[in-house]
Amino acid sequence: MEESIFPKPAVAEALEDVIEVRMHYDHNVEELKDNAHDLQVRLVKSIGAPMYALVDPETEELIAEAGYTSEEGFLEFLHKGSGE
Repeated sequence: MEESIFPKPAVAEALEDVIEVRMHYDHNVEELKDNAHDLQVRLVKSIGAPMYALVDPETEELIAEAGYTSEEGFLEFLHKGSGE
């Protein structure tokens, strides 16, 4: 996704207003790995990768989620988060 979908002009433009936060759970420290795993399960009820989530910054409510998808599918996901 980062190499094939994010650079597409329409996706790159849609991502301009998104604050990106990355969570990696391939840590060498078991506690960090467990904490990241637990947070992902709590947010999106999945341990799949890749997983993308849009969270309302005011309410911290999950707006939308997506796994690996096409350019059109990812744009649709981003538009759910923007209320379009």
